[in-house]
Amino acid sequence: MIARARATANRCAVVVAFGLALVGCAGAPRSPDTIVIASGTDLEGMQPLTTVHPLSRQVQRYLVFTPLVRLSAALAPEPWAARAWTWNAERTRVTLVIDTTLRWHDGAVVTSRDAAFTITRARDSTTGYPRRGDLTGIDSIHIVGADSLVLRFVRSQAELPLVFAELPLVPEHILRDVPASALRKHAFTFAPIGSGPYRVVRREANRRWILERLPSFPSRMGGVAASRTLVIAVIDEATTKVAGLVSGALDIAGVNPVTAALVQRDPTLRVLDYPTFFTNWLVFNPACDAVRDIRVRRAIALAVDRVRIVQAGIGGYGVPSASLSADLAHDTTRADPAQADSLLDAAGWTRATRNAFRMRRGAPLLLEMLTVGTGDNPVEQLLQADMRARGIDLRIATREMGALLGAARSSAAPHCAIYTGVAGDPTRSQLAALFDPASRGGALELGAHRPSSLAEPFARLRASADTGARETAWRDILAILADSLPATPIFHSRGVQGLTKRLQHVTMDLRGELFSTAQWTLAPAPR
Repeated sequence: MIARARATANRCAVVVAFGLALVGCAGAPRSPDTIVIASGTDLEGMQPLTTVHPLSRQVQRYLVFTPLVRLSAALAPEPWAARAWTWNAERTRVTLVIDTTLRWHDGAVVTSRDAAFTITRARDSTTGYPRRGDLTGIDSIHIVGADSLVLRFVRSQAELPLVFAELPLVPEHILRDVPASALRKHAFTFAPIGSGPYRVVRREANRRWILERLPSFPSRMGGVAASRTLVIAVIDEATTKVAGLVSGALDIAGVNPVTAALVQRDPTLRVLDYPTFFTNWLVFNPACDAVRDIRVRRAIALAVDRVRIVQAGIGGYGVPSASLSADLAHDTTRADPAQADSLLDAAGWTRATRNAFRMRRGAPLLLEMLTVGTGDNPVEQLLQADMRARGIDLRIATREMGALLGAARSSAAPHCAIYTGVAGDPTRSQLAALFDPASRGGALELGAHRPSSLAEPFARLRASADTGARETAWRDILAILADSLPATPIFHSRGVQGLTKRLQHVTMDLRGELFSTAQWTLAPAPR
């Protein structure tokens, strides 16, 4: 296998075809100041207010832009674009002090106006910010000088909302005249003016993004980035990623379980795995007649062998879970094929023989499942096998991320389910983005049913800083979700990266794989 990978790596045509001509191939020299990162799909863009794609969001908040705060290793907020903040005695008002030594990439000073503009646009329902629900507790925003911003909250707050670590600031002087509804398609999305340690210098659609470090960056925020150039190369084929790693054309790439084993056998490479808040969901489309029946949705959830999917589909790099709470603890829920069959029979979907597809009134139980195409989609194939074992004809339809999100927002789309990963956080904000009626139409709109009964407990959750009251609200939310089952989780992912042993100063944890990228360096190649 190693020999085959090296043979593949030595064919320059393979690497060039995937957009790595910039850095050479198969041993061609390149600057040690350039790090090449593989992405399985093109980045969604660089508009922080509308982006859903997890890797794109990390590039934004860690490299190209700066949020008000960032998370410590303990997942607590610590100063970033806001160098300090103070609360009033009641903890209903916070004054944030913006670091005005921070500059936009066009030279303009980052000010409190930018922070106020960003938060205001994120709260606007027409923007489509995926975590808008986390900002509804803000009562008012006041600018007090170039470096001070006062936020007043409807209720007292236990701490600064963690959403501020996920919301990079955007430049008011560039975007103030752009309607909120037009932000997603504005030219800024692919030619951004950021404030982070790197700036975007080139984007070639479906091939690569090239980032160059800034000549200066506040020392309080880590100073100038360690490596001059980052190349994010779009490579969706697993063996090509391995070939790039083996040849040295790639420095780091997400790998699947099969290729992870191959990477581990190469003495110049290593595998790094780490926990994530990334949960893989099967989201039901309420416009699909077959899954409108709760019995069919429950049957599908019960038919999924999550343990097998984690072991066989992703090589054990995950935590099987059917729990709607999105907690990362191992869930002991097991598949129950007999109960799934019973529910389908009760819903009128029967089969003439054990191996036949189920029928009702002469029509087969056929479900189209949308997913983002990545290699051979082993998890989707295992889901398909689980469904077909129960007489459900599940068809897999791959889409690129933009097309999938477009279908999710269309009431006329014919699909019955979407299989996709959703990035979360310690506050479970992704559940509000997916299911809260107040968040309908946001950037994380996957078309799931949003029961109206969820509006009240989600409103309580947003309004309260009291731990007991929030726990009660969460119990009510989870009970409603369990009763209505608009989606079912499959597993929590562990991140798995293959990387050259030359890549140094790499830290990966619940904050993401790119958290420490500004400190990454390449050791000299062995002679």
